[in-house]
Amino acid sequence: MSPLTPYLALAALPVAFVLGFAFNPIEFTWAFHHGLKPMPEHVSDRAATVSRYGNFVGDGLILSSIAFLGLRNSIAASRLGLHFDKWKTNTVLGITAGAMLFAIQALVSRSIPRDSSSPFSYHVRRGPVLLWVFIFIVGAFSEELWIAFCLITLITTRHSTPISIAITVIVFAAVHYGYRLFGVLAVALKGTISALLFLSSGSVLPMFFFHFVGNLGSLYWARKRQTETMTN
Repeated sequence: MSPLTPYLALAALPVAFVLGFAFNPIEFTWAFHHGLKPMPEHVSDRAATVSRYGNFVGDGLILSSIAFLGLRNSIAASRLGLHFDKWKTNTVLGITAGAMLFAIQALVSRSIPRDSSSPFSYHVRRGPVLLWVFIFIVGAFSEELWIAFCLITLITTRHSTPISIAITVIVFAAVHYGYRLFGVLAVALKGTISALLFLSSGSVLPMFFFHFVGNLGSLYWARKRQTETMTN
């Protein structure tokens, strides 16, 4: 395996973020013609719709990069945790970890007011719930597979396990800079847990369910807070 492979893998997430998750043609066109002038509601709604579907573009870029690098370096799918060995145990492990994360989110939601202006809250409060569930399924799979791929390639190229985890988590958290300090720290912690789940189980299943259930929890609490605000 080329020493450059893990770094190309690490770069895949930021590149996908810029091209898929962050770039919005509606927002770009508006800024080009109107500068910092606030967008009217109908334009803002169109931009939010484009952003929702942009998630699939970003996830597609992540998965395509992993597939390309994996095939180029003859990395078997099973090494990346894409197998069903002990799938029941791994599924329960992931759902349990996700449920614990959901409980922590509940405590945080009740003790710390959620910033409704944060990018995550702004976006998940718009659009059909079912669409967001599908976005979270694809997103959890692509991001967790990216973590697994980075760990495997870093360790294979003779990086120590702690260093491999640290490098992967730093990039993972940095890409979520829009979540602000508390959110970035939470993402870093979640990324570390995902890495440990993968290294202990050798499967992507517990990582996926941990991530997916956690995202569902974030969606639930964001929309619940929105409902409470509208009621009050």
